[in-house]
Amino acid sequence: MTNTDLSHDEANTGKFSRKVLEGELGTYGKAYGQGQNSRPAAALRCLEAAFKLPDVGPDDAKDLYTKFSQAAARARGVEYAAESSFTVQVSKLKRFLMLGVLPKIDGVAVMNSAMEVISECSKMAENPMKGSAYDNMVLVARKQIENPQVEMTKDQIREIVTATSPEKSDLDRVVDQYKSLRKLADRLQKAGVDPINIDTAAEAVADQIKLMDGEIPASTKEEIARQKALETLKSQGFDVSIEKKDDAEMSSFTLIKGVDHSAENAAA
Repeated sequence: MTNTDLSHDEANTGKFSRKVLEGELGTYGKAYGQGQNSRPAAALRCLEAAFKLPDVGPDDAKDLYTKFSQAAARARGVEYAAESSFTVQVSKLKRFLMLGVLPKIDGVAVMNSAMEVISECSKMAENPMKGSAYDNMVLVARKQIENPQVEMTKDQIREIVTATSPEKSDLDRVVDQYKSLRKLADRLQKAGVDPINIDTAAEAVADQIKLMDGEIPASTKEEIARQKALETLKSQGFDVSIEKKDDAEMSSFTLIKGVDHSAENAAA
């Protein structure tokens, strides 16, 4: 299978533009359609675009998400049709764009801080966060938009993403079922028992998670260990892209860096 390159095009062209962004969203969408969790990286890139580019803003959320979704559909080999959660997903992406255009807030820096906090929380024995990393990123963006005058600190972000949820959502319950099935299949396989039917059930539950716009979680010890290793790299600012080979799982993520305002001001 051909490796999906999620590197930024301007590394080669020397220029970031609306056209470059749209091309990258096509790449991220293709990766998503192939099973990668590339939606967070796409949202981060849109945030960076809103922060840097004068022709990208909140009103572009629908168009940008459509390009992402169309590429995902092509990768799956199906005809594009707006999914049932299309409006919700556009609304989520719009929060990143709104964060990017706040005049008194460095939205890129805020989201980088959020990613560091999310990474730290995910490494804890008992993860205090509720929901997916992406949903917590959206939550941080919303909270910062509500307070557009003062940039949130990491402590404030940590308080937001670890706030106790009153009750598990239906998606949380489905994710719990998936984790249980994967762990059971792993135990059976290590005991020399073919878990083919359990694997089939887990795949069906994974499909349900995707239909509910959730993220497939790491569940076995090996997956969790690998995820922690990836998070460590991400927290250090590395771009992570792992090629899928045979039945190996594929992961991809991009952590953007803060932007030097002085350079942009000088250019202006």
